[in-house]
Amino acid sequence: MTKGILPTAPQSNKRKVYMGAFFMILTMMIFAMGNAFIKEVGEENHVMQIVFFRCSWVLICILGFLLVTKNMRLIRTTQLRLQILRGVIGFFSMYAMFYSFDALPLTDSTVLVFASPLFITALSYPLLKEKVGLKRWIAVFIGFFGVFIMAHPSGKVTSFGVMAGLSSAFLEAIIGNMARMLSKKDHPITTVFYHTLSIWILSIFFVPFCWQPIQMENHIFLFILGALAAVGQVFLVKAYSLAPVSVIAPLLYTLIIWTSIIGYFRWGERLGKEMLLGAPFVIGAGIYIVYQASQRNKAVS
Repeated sequence: MTKGILPTAPQSNKRKVYMGAFFMILTMMIFAMGNAFIKEVGEENHVMQIVFFRCSWVLICILGFLLVTKNMRLIRTTQLRLQILRGVIGFFSMYAMFYSFDALPLTDSTVLVFASPLFITALSYPLLKEKVGLKRWIAVFIGFFGVFIMAHPSGKVTSFGVMAGLSSAFLEAIIGNMARMLSKKDHPITTVFYHTLSIWILSIFFVPFCWQPIQMENHIFLFILGALAAVGQVFLVKAYSLAPVSVIAPLLYTLIIWTSIIGYFRWGERLGKEMLLGAPFVIGAGIYIVYQASQRNKAVS
């Protein structure tokens, strides 16, 4: 089954691609759980509070891990400016994403995130100089047609929620490509640390203006969210460092499986008409991009 999806390559490279795919799928399961906690806490607290506490717990988890394993040297980086820039972009992306979780049903906001692999593929040439052929460009445009269908809100889906979801998808694409750039010199934990630290520092300036009392139950949820985010971010950067962006990115679609299950059983959510019509275009485009990438690698080998 996987022969037609993953590239045919020497054993060492082939193993890296498989491991990259594994880490991405595992990351999506972890993120789905985290997204559910975000939506749960967001019903009573401001989005900026969630950003602040999520990053606080992630930093505590990372620093604790580095201290216990005596690997504080991983904090050092030779790409500080790029790391900080990625964190600043990540701040706006995270806020927009968390807002969409609060404004939209969890399954709908997740479907909008599926635009991210399309953006990643479109940006892989200008940012990474990875060649994107005509067929993959056609697939990207077909995918964006699906996004256009999904971007017509109705019922519980609001215009601001859709805008936030799509904005986050675009910014996440930039972050994904930057992670691959940084992985050439920095360890995944290094990238996660500076990404989180930058977002945490920025959130400090805003959180006093939107502070709301937090119940003990939500503090526990925020702690779990931080732990999940710390592990998920490391796995995400690891996935991008093991395999090409154009192959790994479409595996983001596995997120819909987990969020659909959680959204249905926790909030009784179902995808709306526009989402059901547009999602096949977006998902189909992503699968085709993976197929084209595998054919290209097969021809080279």
